[in-house]
Amino acid sequence: MTVSAKDELAILRKDFDDFAYKVSHDLSAPVRHIRHFGDSIMSKHIDRDALSDLDKQELSFFTAALDKLDQRLHVLRDYSRITSRGKPFQDASLGDILTNVLNTVSMPERIRVQNTSLPHLSCDADQIEKAMLAVFDNALRFSSPPFMDSATSPVDVQVETAGDNILILVRDYGIGIEEKFKIDVFEIFRQLSPVDGDASLGVGLTLAHKIIQRHRGHIIIKEPYAKKNGGGCLVEISLPQVHNV
Repeated sequence: MTVSAKDELAILRKDFDDFAYKVSHDLSAPVRHIRHFGDSIMSKHIDRDALSDLDKQELSFFTAALDKLDQRLHVLRDYSRITSRGKPFQDASLGDILTNVLNTVSMPERIRVQNTSLPHLSCDADQIEKAMLAVFDNALRFSSPPFMDSATSPVDVQVETAGDNILILVRDYGIGIEEKFKIDVFEIFRQLSPVDGDASLGVGLTLAHKIIQRHRGHIIIKEPYAKKNGGGCLVEISLPQVHNV
């Protein structure tokens, strides 16, 4: 039997999900042990008051590195479970989804939803909420300090219909990205603009991308660096209103 390109891609995605879950699971225990032994050594054998500033800095780096590794393992686990642990698609109100996101996101007052009436769609509502939260967080972060001088510019959200699909357009007025990076932003752990004061792991848009893929939609950077429209970028999310299984 000949395997179609679509089936082959599905197999590859499942293999990667299984690999990511195994890596995140198998490495979690060693990381916990390293943290435990490190804490034990420092509490029993090290007088912190006698440490030099350099020693304290190195210990701080050690703890921060473990924290970051632990966070990345959790992200890999969550990423691998998007498909395997996703809920069945059900009818949901996009308005309710965005309301829940705005109750969670930082600085909700900066997000301006242009529509007064929003459609329903067939989806895993919890996952779509996570995807929208990631997109909103990304828009707010890159239009706020330390990337911008202030955190006052809005994030505009417009919802449209295009045939059987719903388009969600999210525009920010932040630093934007270069055209050549408009695909790279969806790579896991990819940080295009690491700066002091930004603690991002570079995973939000990656998780959003996989969630939208599971819903047979797409998410793209439509206008990577739209200077003519005030800077920032425009993210387009397309989702089918109904899934035919």
